[in-house]
Amino acid sequence: DTNKINYTILLYLSIISVLINAYFLLKFIKSMSLKFGGTISHIGFSLLIIGIIFSAGYSETKTIQLKKDEPKSVFGYKISLIDKIEVEKNLADRQKFVYKLKVESKNSSNIMEPVVYWSDFNERKSPIIEPGIYRATTFDIYSILKSVDIQNTVESIELVKDSVNKVIYDSNCTITLVKFDAHHSKMIDPKTSKMGAIVKYAVNNLEIYDTLYTNLSNSSVYDSYIWKSIPNTNVEISFNRLIPNRENMSKSIAVVSFNKKGEPVIDPIETLTVELIYKPLINFVWIGAIAMFIGLMIPLFRKKKKI
Repeated sequence: DTNKINYTILLYLSIISVLINAYFLLKFIKSMSLKFGGTISHIGFSLLIIGIIFSAGYSETKTIQLKKDEPKSVFGYKISLIDKIEVEKNLADRQKFVYKLKVESKNSSNIMEPVVYWSDFNERKSPIIEPGIYRATTFDIYSILKSVDIQNTVESIELVKDSVNKVIYDSNCTITLVKFDAHHSKMIDPKTSKMGAIVKYAVNNLEIYDTLYTNLSNSSVYDSYIWKSIPNTNVEISFNRLIPNRENMSKSIAVVSFNKKGEPVIDPIETLTVELIYKPLINFVWIGAIAMFIGLMIPLFRKKKKI
């Protein structure tokens, strides 16, 4: 089409410009002259144009769906979702997640890290997306999250202080969050830092108190279950995650999951829709920009030397 013809003409002109200016650059170097600043700038500008032409005119875009540890082949690479990490937990104005996508070829293995977060800046009405980038010598691959679908396989509820909730799988038992136990949350070793939730079970006319713990150092969003039996029932419970209320800790939420004793637990199934953009020779844009800057600086260096 017309665009490709224009791209091709501009590409050939840029290559010719590089070759001609490279010829004059060699002549300046051989003559020990420092008057080659303009020549380097022209080469840089031509390389920048070549990078723009290839990255804009010959880029490819593909959309794939990824599930954890199920690789897909794209652009000659195997791409798989290996983890999802919540970061910047200390900042109350946002909730930020980093997805770790493994990019594998026969000779290399790298990680792309696209980011999605919700911020008070836009009242959390829509997520803010930051692309993950895989950089190679002659191309870049950008990964942009388009949507996330989570299919929970374990029954969970959210507990708030003093609310009475029925235990899933046993309607004769209730659970109440009494308070949080933060005695283990400020330990020196972050790997052993834990938050406790003191709960009260009401089962068969008995009130039983217990403490459930979750590991605060585990930033992975994929739940790691620590199962504990609920007395006098055939149900297990796990304190998976704390949703903190930073203004009033007592109003925080404890997310707990239930499972029947002896039954296997299947992790939540998360499906990502990811847009992958292959941009050839995008590095020429940066190389060209740097060369233009160097070319502009050389005349200044010459003037300073004369002074």
